[in-house]
Amino acid sequence: MEEADHCFKALQALDCTGKPTLLGKAMIRYPMSPRHSRFLLTVIQMMRKQNKKNHARPTVALGHAVATAAAAKLA
Repeated sequence: MEEADHCFKALQALDCTGKPTLLGKAMIRYPMSPRHSRFLLTVIQMMRKQNKKNHARPTVALGHAVATAAAAKLA
């Protein structure tokens, strides 16, 4: 349990008191490992920032992120 607690805190899914953060609650929605869901949420956050700056091809980054998470799950 200590290792899981440390992992979730490192991923910012839990706050210092052990309660789920908004990010942690969002991670629950993805049926994959916590690390992979955190990875995808980070990419989504980056895409939102880039869309505000009008950068091209944000969906390419998401596509690569999804492929990476899927490949890691198969390994």
